[in-house]
Amino acid sequence: MRKVFALTVPLLLAAATLAALGDGPDILARFARFHVSTVEVRGARYLDPEEIRQWIPVYEDERGGARSLEGRLRTHRLIEEATVRTLPGDTVVIVIRERRPVALVATPALNPVDPGGEYIPIDPALHRLDLPILRPMEPQTGTLTVTEHQQIRAMAAEVHRLGELHPDFARSVSEIAWTPEGALTARFSETAAVLHFQPPLSARRLREGIAALADAVSRAPDRTVTVADLRFRDQVVVRHASAVGPGDGRR
Repeated sequence: MRKVFALTVPLLLAAATLAALGDGPDILARFARFHVSTVEVRGARYLDPEEIRQWIPVYEDERGGARSLEGRLRTHRLIEEATVRTLPGDTVVIVIRERRPVALVATPALNPVDPGGEYIPIDPALHRLDLPILRPMEPQTGTLTVTEHQQIRAMAAEVHRLGELHPDFARSVSEIAWTPEGALTARFSETAAVLHFQPPLSARRLREGIAALADAVSRAPDRTVTVADLRFRDQVVVRHASAVGPGDGRR
């Protein structure tokens, strides 16, 4: 009995000391290597789950652990949020939320951008991204200027916002261009139609513009281009043109 008591007291004192120092369980866990037998990755659409699993050896070594691994995963350019859970049986579940691409920018290769206009590492050819192309006003030389970055951020934010208001809009638009007046020009892929508007565009005005374009195209299907201009308050100006000039956003 004395031997058991003699062994128990130091252990209790050590545990109390570690608890007083804070992070007691994390400190105790570092004394024994934690082995992961199963890794479940959830929420990965564009990111290869195997790339995420490569972080597990770090998790096993540090074992301080889930918060440390979550912080490391968030440094990945494609990961917006990460949660790590440990289940019985040495199983780790990693749930990630990826940054969502909303458009493509040609520089000259197509690069996906998120709603903030930041580039994200997704191969458009591999994943068949059917997204509108953003075209800033300034000529692109392969290296974007500060102004072009600002225009891309503004266009990406507007595309994302309008896509939330009208999901069919983002699916049907092939291109968003910045005009010299600071307005935006949206081109639709299925019809040679153009929508001019000043951001931010309200849901009501967007519906009015799309309805006006649909009506005009149905009335004159033989016209090359149909333009709906929403830059005038409480008006939708519709016109037809055989070609789109500089004022319509084509450069």
